[in-house]
Amino acid sequence: MKIFSHFALDQYIWHVLTSALLLMFLSPELVFAQESLGIARVYTQPAQAVIKVNGELVRYGEELKLDTGVHKVEAWVEGYAFMSKEFRLTAGEFKTVRVKLLPSEEFIHYRKKLKLYKTQTAMLKFLPIAAYTGYAVISLSKLQNLNDEADDNFQLATEAKSAYNNGFWLNDLEENKALYFQSKADYEKNIKELNKKRTEFAVVTGSAVIVSFLTWKAAMKLKKPLFKAESQMHRFTFTPVLLPRNNGVHLTYEF
Repeated sequence: MKIFSHFALDQYIWHVLTSALLLMFLSPELVFAQESLGIARVYTQPAQAVIKVNGELVRYGEELKLDTGVHKVEAWVEGYAFMSKEFRLTAGEFKTVRVKLLPSEEFIHYRKKLKLYKTQTAMLKFLPIAAYTGYAVISLSKLQNLNDEADDNFQLATEAKSAYNNGFWLNDLEENKALYFQSKADYEKNIKELNKKRTEFAVVTGSAVIVSFLTWKAAMKLKKPLFKAESQMHRFTFTPVLLPRNNGVHLTYEF
């Protein structure tokens, strides 16, 4: 029994010493491995860009444990130019990499075309209506003034006629007579101008309706420009497949 216990104790001590030696040898390597890494985060503007670091997809602001040295970051989103830049990471460093994407030439050209399309559409749809609205406001105001003026002249003519019929003195009779004929002439002139203005208003209104209808249809026929950019972050891989009875190609699409 004593011999067995002594043997077990020696075996236990041997395991402890072996573990200690392994730990002594492995610890520097573990420390060195930890010290040879750094952490990097990538932020893009705009934030919805697709991001790759060393060819691998990463998330916006994700903490990446990378080896020391130079690393490559790529970013792209529809409407912006593809951006690629390199950054250096040292041991134990925590680095923030910011990538600002600029609008692509194709997207700038598209925005100009879209702005022109919107301007043309708005002018065709609403310019005739706006022009007619301005004309209508002025014409209706003038019609109202002419109508008020005609009412005033009619009232003057009526009062002058009544005063003439009830007058006694010769001077009053002559004055009321002259006022009656003058007011009557002015009233008839107002009526002619009212009729002319009403006819003009009706013609312009009808023409405005036709013109607005035609220009609205023309606006609807304008083709709205579309923008579709080809992805700058995809990659096709073709892998031959050789089987005893069937040959082919394995196609992989990596975004």
